[in-house]
Amino acid sequence: MSGIRAQVVFRTATDLPKDRVTNTFYFWNASEGEFPVAAEVIALLLQEFYETLWESPYAYGNWVRLSGGFWINFYDMSQPEPRVPYRVDISGSGFAGGASLTPAEVSTVMSFHGAPINGQSQARRRGRIYIPGINDSMIEQATSGAYPTFKAAWLARVNTCAAALQAASGSALVGWNVYSQVAGTYAPVVGGWVDEAPDTQRRRGQSATSRVTWTT
Repeated sequence: MSGIRAQVVFRTATDLPKDRVTNTFYFWNASEGEFPVAAEVIALLLQEFYETLWESPYAYGNWVRLSGGFWINFYDMSQPEPRVPYRVDISGSGFAGGASLTPAEVSTVMSFHGAPINGQSQARRRGRIYIPGINDSMIEQATSGAYPTFKAAWLARVNTCAAALQAASGSALVGWNVYSQVAGTYAPVVGGWVDEAPDTQRRRGQSATSRVTWTT
C-alpha cells in the first residue's frame, strides 16, 4: 500500500509547456494491484470526473486544448525523489469545448477535506484544486446590487463530480486522499465544498502580445 500523486496536465491555446494547466490529486492504493495498475484505474476515474464536469451546458472554455486529449503524470510516493512519472494519456474524444469571454486565470475552487482528528491540524487535512476552462455559461451575470458569481447549478455539478470521485475511488480501493506535505500524512476525503465567488490563478493568464499607447 502506498500513496499516489496524480498530476493532470492540460494543454492551452499557446501549446507551450510553460502555459500548461495542472490539477493535482492524491490517492491511497489499498488494492492488490501494483503501482501501474492502480494508476490506470485512477486515470479512468479522473477521466470520468472531467468528462462529467464539462458536460453540456457547461462546456469548458476552448482555450483549454482538449482536441488532442490530455495526460496524467502519476508518481509512486513510496519511492525516493526524484520520482519517475508514469504517464497515462487520455483521449479528448469525450470532451466538447465552447467559446468563452472569461479570462483564462478565472477558476472555480473545489475544496475537500478529511475527517477531523483530535490533536491534528485540520488545515493539514484540507486540499483544493483550481478548475480551469471557466466558460460564460457557468457564471451568473452581475447586477447593480450583486457581483458576478458562479451559477448554483454549476456549483452543484462540481460537488456531484467530487462526491462521485470519492465514492468510486473508495470502491476501487484507490481512495482519494488529502496529502500533507508538511506532516507527510494522508487523510481520506470525506467531504468538501465549492465557493460561489470566482477565484484567480494569475500564472494561468496570458502574456500581452501587443500594446496600445497614447501620447500628449
